[in-house]
Amino acid sequence: MCLTPRSASSQHVRDEISYALNKNKTFLAAYLEKTELPPGLELRIGSKQAIMLHRHPPARHTSVIAQALAPKTQSLSLIH
Repeated sequence: MCLTPRSASSQHVRDEISYALNKNKTFLAAYLEKTELPPGLELRIGSKQAIMLHRHPPARHTSVIAQALAPKTQSLSLIH
């Protein structure tokens, strides 16, 4: 989930986050800008893994995301 100040204030985004967490889906927040979460949203995702992409140059975004997802994808097998 990509987060910005605008998306964090969106009811639709909050609903999507709640749905994913309620269904025990893997959740990774990618902050595109410095974002202060509203209290309810902070409570829901404050303890979840997050990537502060706004702290990295755009050229590194793909590798930063890949590193964060690596522990989750190591157990997956690919079908060719």
